[in-house]
Amino acid sequence: MAFTGNWKRTKAENRRDFLELLGVPEERIKFVEQATPVLILKQEGSNIEETYKHGDKLHHVDFIKIGETSKITQWNGTTVEAIPEMSGENKYVVKYHFDGHDYVMTRELLSPDEMHDILVLDDGKVVLKFSYVKA
Repeated sequence: MAFTGNWKRTKAENRRDFLELLGVPEERIKFVEQATPVLILKQEGSNIEETYKHGDKLHHVDFIKIGETSKITQWNGTTVEAIPEMSGENKYVVKYHFDGHDYVMTRELLSPDEMHDILVLDDGKVVLKFSYVKA
């Protein structure tokens, strides 16, 4: 299966706890809690372009290259470098350190129409999970 498609977020677990641990300002947390973004993924081989769309506005674009150094955009707009790795046919994992925290992000296709992102912060202090369906 390919990750390509427009993915509508249907569920977010532990989002507030995650954002508070990172020190995200309350104003930004409220915005994020009310947002229903669409994640647009375009996969060509081992390259994945990801764009977040909130209403009519497009937000950051990341170009993920499996097995190569990639720049990953953080909540505050800064980027970190990481090397995404495939973990099976339908899942990739990105590990990095940013602003005093260790991150492990896993994106997995559960079916052609379902996907989730799991972001583990600081060895399990908070586990954030986003669920998506193809829009």
